[in-house]
Amino acid sequence: MDWSQFKITSLYESAYKVLYKKNSGFWTTLNDTGSEIVSSLMEGADKKEIAKNISDEYSLTYCDVLKDVSFFIKELTKRITLYESDAKKYKDAEEKSITIHITKRCNLKCVYCYNASGIEFNDDPLSKEEIIEIVRQAKKDGFKNVTFSGGEPTIRDDFFEIIKEISEKIKNINITLITNGTLNLSDKKIDSITKYVDTIQISLDSCEEEINAITRGAGTLEKIKLFVGELLKRKFKNFYLATTPLTSEMIDIPSVTTLPQMLRFATNIGAMGLYINMLKPDGRMDYSQYQQFNIEEYWSEVHKTYEEQHRLYELGFDNLSLFASSDFNQMLEGYCFSRNCGLGCSELAINYDGNVYPCASLMKDDFLLGNIKEMSFSNLYAKSYSIYSECTVDNMNQCKECDERYICGGGCRALAYAYSKNILGENPHCKQCKSRIHFWQLMSVNLYQKDVENA
Repeated sequence: MDWSQFKITSLYESAYKVLYKKNSGFWTTLNDTGSEIVSSLMEGADKKEIAKNISDEYSLTYCDVLKDVSFFIKELTKRITLYESDAKKYKDAEEKSITIHITKRCNLKCVYCYNASGIEFNDDPLSKEEIIEIVRQAKKDGFKNVTFSGGEPTIRDDFFEIIKEISEKIKNINITLITNGTLNLSDKKIDSITKYVDTIQISLDSCEEEINAITRGAGTLEKIKLFVGELLKRKFKNFYLATTPLTSEMIDIPSVTTLPQMLRFATNIGAMGLYINMLKPDGRMDYSQYQQFNIEEYWSEVHKTYEEQHRLYELGFDNLSLFASSDFNQMLEGYCFSRNCGLGCSELAINYDGNVYPCASLMKDDFLLGNIKEMSFSNLYAKSYSIYSECTVDNMNQCKECDERYICGGGCRALAYAYSKNILGENPHCKQCKSRIHFWQLMSVNLYQKDVENA
């Protein structure tokens, strides 16, 4: 092991240190003794020298110390090797996803809708046959996950034929539906959804009618409950609630303050979990409005929601998922490595008119790759990859020397562009991203200590 490739830094608000391997994304926490051993390795000492120094310093038996030091180095080396093996495995198996906005029509008019959808739009330029062919072509290029969004996808009468044909004719495709869950769908249409869709995200801004009505319209909460009831009646369980909270300066009654209750609500109605989306300045949410978004309040309420998840876990709800965008709780699960956010390489977005973009949050003229009616999917993807494959933390001036760069991947490029008009610009929430990374690193220490106590 080339120990010169490692770096040790302090872990904020902790006596522990963090060990990083340069240019790999590997990290682990170290106590004082572990830090002392690795520091000595980095300076070129061998295990015998390290054991002698520690035994002399603390008046310990040399043989016992050598045994402990040898075990520590062996286990740490094993952990690094496993990480690097996982890195190769995950890189080779990177999943690609495509989002298709099959309509701009919507029965709602949410105040922050990033696609500015509404009932006033009356045509769907992409035909059923074109949508199915897009998915078929995308599958050949390795895109196995397709998300149908809008507008409201279920407003299209042929949506149910689309998912049926894709499911029956294109094998090994994972279909996700993002819906507001408020249309009065027939039994036949709901049957089709539960048969052919793998995952459903139901958009909701609060579990309190008064707050939800402000952003999504009066009565939508009750309609969602009815829709969920129909899913459960058909024994369909793989659905989640998804919310995009607004903070105090943006609205009289901020939806962000109800996030913990939203998670409990998700549990009560039988959902698999809660997705918390971070607001972006797009569509109806223009940049001047977005500047009132309070990122500190957002993370404070997200943190309370994790605490609520822990309480629910202790009550026996141990399969309840919580996903907060721009957070890093996956760090606790092992491998966590990202050179970028996936922009244009592992994800693409197709708008309702056939225009193709590298990301659903960058459906702007500056990022138009072409139109699916005029170019093949393969050519559009090749064009996207050639443009954005170098949009990585290694090429971002503000990221290239950062220890955490392979954990955060540089953050959301859509937000960076909104603030700087530069796709390689600094993530405006960089400070908060680092804080969240350090939080999860500290959490890993706390979990380890609990495991030791319970052993």
